[in-house]
Amino acid sequence: MVIGGGGEGKRKGFIRLAMQAGADVIPVFAFGQSQTYKWLRPGPPFVSDAFVKALSRRIGMAPLLLLGRWGTPIPHPARLTVAVGAPMSLPRHDSPPEELVQQHLDRYIAELSALFERHKAAAGYKDLELRIL
Repeated sequence: MVIGGGGEGKRKGFIRLAMQAGADVIPVFAFGQSQTYKWLRPGPPFVSDAFVKALSRRIGMAPLLLLGRWGTPIPHPARLTVAVGAPMSLPRHDSPPEELVQQHLDRYIAELSALFERHKAAAGYKDLELRIL
């Protein structure tokens, strides 16, 4: 699974699934991935911000049009640096309580943030700030 996008700090399903399956989760961050596509976000003057926000809430993500090479889904060439953290073992639990899921999500976010900070300068992004929404 690849976690990301708006609201990732609230998405706990991957932690719950990993716990139910007895699987590890591995923090991974790809530096440069935002260079692979251009994007267009609908908004004024064509559509109101209120409409865009309502649609975002309804579909659970920001409505974006991603454009790759020649306007296709093929990504633009970009230098990617992928940082891979250590596997995080999670306890197996068929029906994990919400507070346990949140505890392991917080741990995952802390590991991902530390991974980002350790590798951002070497990847060419020393001034980049990670924001998990």
